[in-house]
Amino acid sequence: MSVNPKHVQGYSIPFFGKIIMCTNKVRDFMRIDKEENRFWIRYIKPVPGKKNTRIDHDLFDEIPKFIRYLSQMPPIDFTHDRLVFTLEETKTDHLDDVKSESKSWLHKELEILIEDFFANSQHNSFEATSKDIKEEWFIRNNQVTIGYIRKVLIQEMKIPSCKMKRYQPFCKNETVTERVGIPFFFESAIKKFSEKLDM
Repeated sequence: MSVNPKHVQGYSIPFFGKIIMCTNKVRDFMRIDKEENRFWIRYIKPVPGKKNTRIDHDLFDEIPKFIRYLSQMPPIDFTHDRLVFTLEETKTDHLDDVKSESKSWLHKELEILIEDFFANSQHNSFEATSKDIKEEWFIRNNQVTIGYIRKVLIQEMKIPSCKMKRYQPFCKNETVTERVGIPFFFESAIKKFSEKLDM
């Protein structure tokens, strides 16, 4: 941690700490990406019983015990993770909720549209380019560009793309002729789950 006092040359001191943020906005207090592992989200239920109006006084009484507790703790172990705690130790359902809420609006919209496609068809998978998706679902929405769709599919949804090939967009064999392009491959979540059960 850098220290820069006035009229004295700056210097650095070792520092390790965690920042605690408290909020009533349970799901959308900040944006947390899917791969992010620096947050430990806890939902603290209201304390039952009579409201404590002497909490400041009680906290001061706890200081000697808390200092004794800290002095008896083992040294910090950095061998498991640079953040000390591993992702398995800090992963909670509430963290998943915040990550889900942090998705861009187009990511959420595409998830709904793709889920609806599989629910209303006999197909377990389909191929489509970002241009196909624009023409199929967002033809009148000027906020959704082909480039934006492609960015969300690649960076946020991690949808794999195929090589240059001939394909049928959305498996519409009878209404759309084959196209040549580099489509994305979409697979039903139900199919993936059933394949895991068969393994």
